[in-house]
Amino acid sequence: MWPVPGIPLSTSLLLCLPAVVYGAECINYPAREGITIDGPVEMIDHPFRNFDGTMIPVYNQTAVEGWSYDAVSVDGAGLAFYYTRGTIANVRGAQRVFFAAAWPNGTSYMESAWFQESNIEMCPDKTTGRWFNSTSASNTTSAIAEWKFESDIDFKDTFVTVNSPTVKGTIHMKSLVPALYADGLEYPNPDGKTLFAPMLHWVENVPVGTIEANLTVNGTPFIFSGIGGRERNWLSLPWSSLSRRWDMIRGAAGPYRFLGWTHDSKIGGTQFTMVLFKNEKVIFRTQNLKPSELGNDTWGSVTLTNTGPVHLASPPDAAVKLPESRFSGYLIDMVSPATGEHWQFDIEFTQSVYWFPVGPAAQTGGYAANVTGGLVGGCQYKGLSSGNTQELKL
Repeated sequence: MWPVPGIPLSTSLLLCLPAVVYGAECINYPAREGITIDGPVEMIDHPFRNFDGTMIPVYNQTAVEGWSYDAVSVDGAGLAFYYTRGTIANVRGAQRVFFAAAWPNGTSYMESAWFQESNIEMCPDKTTGRWFNSTSASNTTSAIAEWKFESDIDFKDTFVTVNSPTVKGTIHMKSLVPALYADGLEYPNPDGKTLFAPMLHWVENVPVGTIEANLTVNGTPFIFSGIGGRERNWLSLPWSSLSRRWDMIRGAAGPYRFLGWTHDSKIGGTQFTMVLFKNEKVIFRTQNLKPSELGNDTWGSVTLTNTGPVHLASPPDAAVKLPESRFSGYLIDMVSPATGEHWQFDIEFTQSVYWFPVGPAAQTGGYAANVTGGLVGGCQYKGLSSGNTQELKL
């Protein structure tokens, strides 16, 4: 194992750790807080790469990747947590887990936990991720703790275990539909694309699934049963440098499951992907936000609505309260001119899961929501929706 030119030997050894192989079967990709290199780094985009695997083998001073979860329960609770490593909130080489929970009565909790180490272990039958502190320091954020996920290679089942000073317990997510690339194709597919926007990769490990959680948060039970999903993002630059605003939406109503993301890039235009499943089968996909000139291509739209009773807002006990979101939900449309079919779903927020500023120009939030919809002129169904948004400040 040779040193990297211009980098101290001890650091070079750490940077080479992604080559660690056990029994010629599992490959480990460890990372430590504060360890970065100068210059460009690899952004893996191979269509057959396991979605849970590391997509940035080593980190420079700007790259970041995340494993993100969001969900809504049948009783109106909301849940979101993100594993991230890389440059986060101007911290280089960070190892962080963000966690937010909202109980049905409106009580909420949010934290960012910073860790000394993380590791992604890729094996033939599963992928395991760990964010952990191996030693205890004097400050509480460095107490011995671990957030761990384990997923099988087809993403059907994901198990999360948490043992930290504030959050303890287990989460089980079970996929209802196939994983998706950024262009809406189903995994695995040699034509699948992970690049969604300039310098921003996105895939959906679990576009929509069921989720069961049995947690305690600062000693208070958080028992959760509902629907949600999880995704992966990896970026060459921090989010604040690439994204102006976005709306990410997932949900289930009757036999339908849907996933959509519209994103305004700071570098190049607006990006959009929407996929509709009926049970486990894709029946609609598009990346078009308007009808084509010939009028034969599928297209969709996401319209912000302002008719619901809940806007995303800071918790009641927040020391500094942000302005509420300017909208209370979405109306999403999916149109297939070739078949004459038009599906529409009305999403109405029921709960703020989190809401906080991201720099001076924007604020971001997660939501729990109800959804009503289906085939226009056909049966209409009620269900649940979760997701997140970034809104520009006025």
